[in-house]
Amino acid sequence: MADTAGDGDLLTKTGGHGSAISRNAVVPGQKVVLKDEIEQLLVEYTTYATTKPPFPIEELFVMAGVCSGKSPITGEDALEWIVQTFPYYTQAVLRKHVRVASGREYFHTNSMPDIPEALRHHAIPLVSVHDPATVTFNNHMTVKKYDVPLPAARTFLRHHLEEDRPGVFPFFDLPPELRNCIYMMMLFFDERGFKYNYHRVVNPPGIKVFMQLPSREGDQVPGANDGADMYLSTWVNPGDWMTAPSFAKILGFLQTSKQIRNEAMPYFYSDNRFFFNTANDFAFAINSLETDRFKHLSDIHIKFEWPYEYPQDLPRALQRLATVENLRRLQLDFSTDDVWLKMEAKERRKMGVNRLRKFIRIDQIPIMVQLAFAASHADTLVITGQCTLIDGYITGEVARLKLLKSAMVAGAGLKAVDDTKRGSGGFGSSGSRKRNKGQG
Repeated sequence: MADTAGDGDLLTKTGGHGSAISRNAVVPGQKVVLKDEIEQLLVEYTTYATTKPPFPIEELFVMAGVCSGKSPITGEDALEWIVQTFPYYTQAVLRKHVRVASGREYFHTNSMPDIPEALRHHAIPLVSVHDPATVTFNNHMTVKKYDVPLPAARTFLRHHLEEDRPGVFPFFDLPPELRNCIYMMMLFFDERGFKYNYHRVVNPPGIKVFMQLPSREGDQVPGANDGADMYLSTWVNPGDWMTAPSFAKILGFLQTSKQIRNEAMPYFYSDNRFFFNTANDFAFAINSLETDRFKHLSDIHIKFEWPYEYPQDLPRALQRLATVENLRRLQLDFSTDDVWLKMEAKERRKMGVNRLRKFIRIDQIPIMVQLAFAASHADTLVITGQCTLIDGYITGEVARLKLLKSAMVAGAGLKAVDDTKRGSGGFGSSGSRKRNKGQG
């Protein structure tokens, strides 16, 4: 659930005397008007109808924040309003049960199984106003408090409150700069990046790929009962990895047209960081990614902890990584120098080295040479871990390769200038003299 505090300050309107009015500022009577509109919308579902209201739980939470009369609102307040407002949920709760704890009623969420997902939904316009230090597993439904900014609530519910607008929006009539801003807002997710994972499945046979994103404050992982019970959910710490939406959802709008695909796709791969937890994950992803997507990668983070994770197709992946033209940042995580220098003989053979004795120098390890070459194409290189020797070798080799590249570029430039001079001066005039001499 995103903390949208302060978002309204970015969208201000200047009054006649130049004063900035926050979009989140409450105009007198504004809440009453919005409440009346919502209540009119809900009339057919708040009588004795037993039909399930056609509103997702996140929308019901926003409605509760406006109509319940409580501000700020807790999760329990929202559930209480939902149950008391809609006969469908009233009957559902009665069919289940009401839990009584400490003299207060807690509505069991089995009657509304979408609640765990709704509470950790990043798009709900709720502003946290509680002290995170006071929240525990047992009291989060009563202690966590949220404000619902009225402009954000109206925008969130606009498809219910506003009439449909006929016609098609001329998206391509927008200036390219504005379209690019929209693409960036849609496709940039978290500065800490995506975590890429894959594993082989037996039934049916194949490979399953899934992405993860760092969690945010208040995120939860559904626990027992398929996530239907809020009280059995597992709290996660901010920064823990949680499953991200599938590529089909993230990039689905690219199928709208070829122009949108060509304009928007580079932003996803160039603006987001991609973290590979193992060399296997990295090799599989890089070798299987289409060229038109791969070439836009700009921020790569790879974890090389153990030599036994060395896949056979890793050299090919590193060679391909070296062809990325705009590799802005490359981060390499290692464990220790000894793990690599003192690897087992079978691990050395996997790298194509039939060596009986252990490595003495870092440059004897093939993967380090390949990594240094790939890293020389990155603008910024970050190496972490207790690996002074590995860091020293790769950093030094990257500096040497970049210096060599600069010298080659400078030499090619001088040669081009020299060829131009000789082509325009010496050869042309010499030919002219020969023709004149022959004619004479």
